[in-house]
Amino acid sequence: MFEGYIVDKSNDRIWVIPEMTKEEITGKSEKELNALLSGKYHGEGFNFDTKNINEETVSSLQVGQKVIVTFDNYLYLFLGRFEKDNVLVILY
Repeated sequence: MFEGYIVDKSNDRIWVIPEMTKEEITGKSEKELNALLSGKYHGEGFNFDTKNINEETVSSLQVGQKVIVTFDNYLYLFLGRFEKDNVLVILY
């Protein structure tokens, strides 16, 4: 289980950083957020594949949103990318 803020989202994945705080992400432009991610966080966090999450849930996910990501089986791949079965994203 991982809890953190979504810092990037594409059609098939979300990038979640557990150490980030709400204050760091609130009110930031995309440029400011990218500077923070490349500076302080150096690409930390985890990329989660969203292919096994229903479309309604994926469409409701937003950058800056706090989430808890749980899953049953996973394979940890290079640079923190997870491939999972039975994914559950709990939205705050």
